[in-house]
Amino acid sequence: MMLSVADIPMAGIHFTGIIGAVLWRGKEYRLATYLGAKVVKIQNNMVRVIQGNLELDARLLETSGRLLKALVVVISLLPFSRK
Repeated sequence: MMLSVADIPMAGIHFTGIIGAVLWRGKEYRLATYLGAKVVKIQNNMVRVIQGNLELDARLLETSGRLLKALVVVISLLPFSRK
């Protein structure tokens, strides 16, 4: 099992992003924000995630969090003129 739950800042707002996978009895289950996963509870190093008819309770194994540095791209649009 792999599960990551994080606060995602984007365009001036924040949301809780989720990405994860569980291999259970030979079948892979994917959990992700883009698939409709939602955190319904975070408490005492535990998290509960639901997605459709799936529900996952997970316990934090490591308490030393790390910042994930992401690429920031700035695009400047210049006026276009034809001569």
